[in-house]
Amino acid sequence: MFNNAVLISTFTAKLKCKRWALLAICTLCAPVLASTAPVSKDDGIARQLVEHLKPLVSIMGAFEQHQTGSEGELLSQSSGTFKMQRPGMLRWQTVEPFPQLLVTDGADIWMYDPDLEQVTISKVASQLMNTPAVIFSGNLEELQKQYHVTSREEDHYRLRPIQSGNSFQRLDLAFANGVLSEMVILDSFGQLTAFQLKDVKPSAAIAVSEFQFIPPEGTDVFFNE
Repeated sequence: MFNNAVLISTFTAKLKCKRWALLAICTLCAPVLASTAPVSKDDGIARQLVEHLKPLVSIMGAFEQHQTGSEGELLSQSSGTFKMQRPGMLRWQTVEPFPQLLVTDGADIWMYDPDLEQVTISKVASQLMNTPAVIFSGNLEELQKQYHVTSREEDHYRLRPIQSGNSFQRLDLAFANGVLSEMVILDSFGQLTAFQLKDVKPSAAIAVSEFQFIPPEGTDVFFNE
C-alpha cells in the first residue's frame, strides 16, 4: 500500500502537464486592467496584445496539448475541453489519454485524478508564482518593464523576459478571429509546450459552481501550501 509521500509523488507526475494549464489560466482568465501609462512609439505591439485579450470574458472550447523535450522528442500529449470566465475562473477537463480535472474559482485550485481517487488543493497565488501572469493583467507599463514584446506576423506575438530567473524563455500567442487560438511556451528546461484551442466560442455567464469542486465520497484530499 502506498504511503502519502508516494501517492503525492505519483499524482504530481501524472499532472505534470497541468502546470501549463496554469499558464492557460493566466492567459484566459486574468482581468484586463486599464493602463494609465503614457503612450510612446514602442507601446504599439504591447497595446495590441492587451486589446486582443479584452474580449475574452466568458468562453468555452476544446484544447490539444503537446509537450516536447529539448531534442524534439514527444514527452506528453493530451486533449479535452475547457470553460473560462473572468475574473480568474477556469474548468480544464482532460479527456485523453486519461481523465483529469483542474478547476479554479480564482482563489483555490483543485487538481483531481479520478483514477487515483485523490484531489490536491492549492492557492492560486502560490501556484502562479514565476509564471507570466503580468502579461495578461493588461497593465501596459508593467508588461513593458518585464518583457520584450514583438510581433512575428499579424495577430501573432512573442514575449521574452527581460530579466533572468523566469519560468519560461519565451511565450508565443496567436489569435484567430479575435480569439486566442494557440500558445507555445518554451520553458527554462528547454521543453516546448504547445496548446491549440479549438471551437472557441463566447458563452453566456457560466454558473460559478462550474468553477468549484466538491470531492466525491472516499476521495483522498491533499493540501499544497
